[in-house]
Amino acid sequence: MPSPTEFHASMADVTNEQHQNMAGMVQDADFNPKIIVRFLRDNGIEASVDESTGGFCFQAANAARESDVHFACVCLRASISYAIEAAFWCTKAKRRSQSISDRR
Repeated sequence: MPSPTEFHASMADVTNEQHQNMAGMVQDADFNPKIIVRFLRDNGIEASVDESTGGFCFQAANAARESDVHFACVCLRASISYAIEAAFWCTKAKRRSQSISDRR
């Protein structure tokens, strides 16, 4: 089995606006290289923050696996986006419920 190759990615490489429902909902603190690296490591992929570029590095067997890792990171951002949006709508619904109760 060949040894893994190190790949480098920027945040722009894994930031896809089409995979975010409400534009601007995900902030830098929500999705950054440290979060990506933790996610990749938790899922068995050797990764580290690339301080020189503001991106991250990871190991994969080949270019096809590199593409899989990129898409996994796009999906991670999408899941963060939808989770934050879900909380937004719950908060909005809660406020509406409270204002209706206050009127009674």
